[in-house]
Amino acid sequence: MTAARTVLLEYDWPGNVRELKHVVEALVVSSRDGEMIGESRTRDFLEKPQVRPGQTEILDELVDQHIRHTLDACGSNKAKAARRLGISRKTLYRRLGR
Repeated sequence: MTAARTVLLEYDWPGNVRELKHVVEALVVSSRDGEMIGESRTRDFLEKPQVRPGQTEILDELVDQHIRHTLDACGSNKAKAARRLGISRKTLYRRLGR
């Protein structure tokens, strides 16, 4: 078992499986081609989230696009779209009001 995998297995994971998925994806995306992801880098990543300038704006835009796409797929039915997205209608309205 690799040291990085051991670090991931030993981490408390206060979130859910999505948090694990996002961390693994972010580690892979931030690595250079063919680079092994080591123990220290994994620990550093878990201790200090690696958010670069502009990333939150990009994520917000992707979320908004997904919400609009789902709303279109639901025939503009906001209650149905909110259920499909797994968010409250209040959150849906807030996101649409941006």
